[in-house]
Amino acid sequence: MLNDQLEPSTTTNTVLTADTSADTSADQPTPPARKTDPMGPPPRADDLGDGPTRAPDAATERVWSKRAKAARAVGVLRIAVGTGLVVLPGVSVRIWAGPAANVPTARLLARAVGVRDVYLGVQLLLEQRAGRTTKVLLMTGVAADVADAVATVLARSELSPLRRWVMPAVAGGVAAAGWLAIEAADDTEAVEKA
Repeated sequence: MLNDQLEPSTTTNTVLTADTSADTSADQPTPPARKTDPMGPPPRADDLGDGPTRAPDAATERVWSKRAKAARAVGVLRIAVGTGLVVLPGVSVRIWAGPAANVPTARLLARAVGVRDVYLGVQLLLEQRAGRTTKVLLMTGVAADVADAVATVLARSELSPLRRWVMPAVAGGVAAAGWLAIEAADDTEAVEKA
């Protein structure tokens, strides 16, 4: 019965009421909420949605850019290292632990670590691109890299003298890169609060 009252050319679902002075503000789209996520992309002037529309100042843009580059670099590094571990586990094991460790179980573990790193790297890039927080992923990566360094130090008696120092330093360096990306995120939060 209600459909009989609507004109055939009308494409919206409206309800006819006795009051013709109905408020049309409900038909207006609500502006998106302001993105305050410290690890997402910088807010654009059209994304703010609350208060007057303004673009971020130059200092905020520099910090956002620094954070984005650091998180992206860590993600790409994780994907590259993880892919190497998955695709060439024998080579990876020889580099990490020496030729004696190139056994099937060591290659299996290298692939497992590689899958972990590829997953973390891809998730990091996807979350950053979507504007969601990457801080937890960065912290997870730092913890994994510290665990890799500790495991290597614990196996030092089975490693060559060079590998005893170099491999924990490499794992520690990747952990430090992740930590710097987290610090850049903390800098972003400080600028936003100011």
